[in-house]
Amino acid sequence: MNMFNSQTISCTPKTASFRNHLAAPATYLLLGLLTLLFLAPIALMVVGSLKPDDLVLIESGSLKGFFPDTVSLHNYRDVFARVNFSRFLFNSLFINTTIVAAGVCINSVAAYAFARLQWPGTSFSQSYWLL
Repeated sequence: MNMFNSQTISCTPKTASFRNHLAAPATYLLLGLLTLLFLAPIALMVVGSLKPDDLVLIESGSLKGFFPDTVSLHNYRDVFARVNFSRFLFNSLFINTTIVAAGVCINSVAAYAFARLQWPGTSFSQSYWLL
């Protein structure tokens, strides 16, 4: 008894056009450049927070803005010393947790109503909310 299937399988890949072959790398290159464009200000902000106050604006227009000579956590120590950061953090967490919990409760009841109840205009309203 033969364990192998007698059918032959072709291993030749489907041919792609030259245009499709170049489209994927060009798309990824464009997306990579856009990513760098959008992340550069965030990186500059993080690096600027690690520099002394007097060097932040002086070095911001040059390449030294991204590669500082001196790195310090002094700015972060000042934030915790000047303001009640723990209270601000608690307020943010409390408000966001309350909003998310209320949204889950209300939206789950609305989803149940959409799924189970039938009324005139059900299909229209479901289509509207899906958009």
